Amino acid sequence: LKKNYSGDFNNVLAGAVYCSINLGFEEIYIMGAEHSWSKDIRVNEDNQVCTISRHFYEEEESLTPWLKSNTQPYKMYEILRDLSRTFKGYTILSKYASLMGCRVYNVTPDSFIDAFKKVTI
Repeated sequence: LKKNYSGDFNNVLAGAVYCSINLGFEEIYIMGAEHSWSKDIRVNEDNQVCTISRHFYEEEESLTPWLKSNTQPYKMYEILRDLSRTFKGYTILSKYASLMGCRVYNVTPDSFIDAFKKVTI
């Protein structure tokens, strides 16, 4: 891992934490990473997996189909598989940080990330 090849991480936050560990930071604080997508997953009448869209400037919520980067719709198993990879990546990073003498803290209220110690600042 130390050669800056991040392995199976599939998001920007994981890459940033990984690089920060390798840069020698002894403490890393994660802010604004709720990762609570799963609470907003729905399947609409057309059997499309959707997410609830909320905007601060609109009162109504809407369902938006969850699309892959190639604009194809996700299936439920694909979303859950990819979310699993995301959270597994954080667990791997937590162990790697410990091995490298780094402490990673999550200061995001209501975050779904369980791999890093939660603290308040």
